[in-house]
Amino acid sequence: RVAESLALPVRALFHVEIAYDFSRAAGDGVGALTLRRLALQRRPDVRIALADYAAAEDALRSTVSDRPPGSKLDPGCRWDLEKNRWAVNLELPLPAGAAHGAAAKAEARRVKAAARLLSLQADVLDELDRGATMYRMRLQVAAEINREVAAIRQQLDAAETRSKAGAAVRPELLLARLQCALAELALLDAQEKLQQALGSLEDAVQQPAEQWAWGLLRSGAQF
Repeated sequence: RVAESLALPVRALFHVEIAYDFSRAAGDGVGALTLRRLALQRRPDVRIALADYAAAEDALRSTVSDRPPGSKLDPGCRWDLEKNRWAVNLELPLPAGAAHGAAAKAEARRVKAAARLLSLQADVLDELDRGATMYRMRLQVAAEINREVAAIRQQLDAAETRSKAGAAVRPELLLARLQCALAELALLDAQEKLQQALGSLEDAVQQPAEQWAWGLLRSGAQF
């Protein structure tokens, strides 16, 4: 599968050692607000929706450009620094006399584009919230199992030390090794699920975790 994704024959990878550290959680500590900004300001689908809205608003402005002074339209879409999301005015006040004709059609187009943008934004925030919640849960589970593995490894070391000194019987040593192996398998499974959760969060942001700024995701900040 790796060879296929690289468009290479399998034999090209015969002497290539592929290793990945599943204990590394690249998204550990990422700020929730940082992820929100990255997703809502850089995701291609959001940028397309923003461009569609901007085009619709420009079209509306062109229909009222010849209105008397004082009939200027305020921006209908802006980034809300307090809430870290796009704020769109669905009821943008129109100049007097712009309720019919081309202006009315342009305003209807703008409202539809605004609705699409807000709907997409809500979906993105929901996807981020679910992804971050799952990631934090997997991160906590992996940390707990890692602590258990550390304790079991200490017990195994103690059993091996007693065995070398002749103070431990073979069944005790074998049992300690079995418990350690099972714990390490559980840890590997937890780390794999953690990476899967991180992958889902990367999909929500549509950006690799290595490019995220570090922050306070572990603290459980909500979107």
